[in-house]
Amino acid sequence: MRRQMRWTRLVSVLLVLAYLPACATYTVMPDPASTLKAPQTELKQVQVTLRTGEQVTVRSPRVEGDSLRGTWPNSLVRSVALTDVAAVHVKRTDVARTAGLVVLFAAAAVGVALTVAIFPLD
Repeated sequence: MRRQMRWTRLVSVLLVLAYLPACATYTVMPDPASTLKAPQTELKQVQVTLRTGEQVTVRSPRVEGDSLRGTWPNSLVRSVALTDVAAVHVKRTDVARTAGLVVLFAAAAVGVALTVAIFPLD
């Protein structure tokens, strides 16, 4: 019986961890240049939409002069002119979604545990 409970808990925890990234959303930065230049803003990653329609995920983004500089998907440090940037999206965690997901999975775990307790698999 204890072994089944451990297995149920393990599966529940793994499911919660697997879905936590779903609690993040990308929001458009109204003024990318001033936001990226702000000293209190240290962004690890942004999604950049260029005027050509290409979307690129840039790590360690920063504004240098009139260019957006950072590490592009091919692991090369590259710059692009701010005038070529159509939009910059920042990934942010949605606290309400995260809390709701944790509560949902906790309820599911309790439901599975009760089902196993009432209807043993033996």
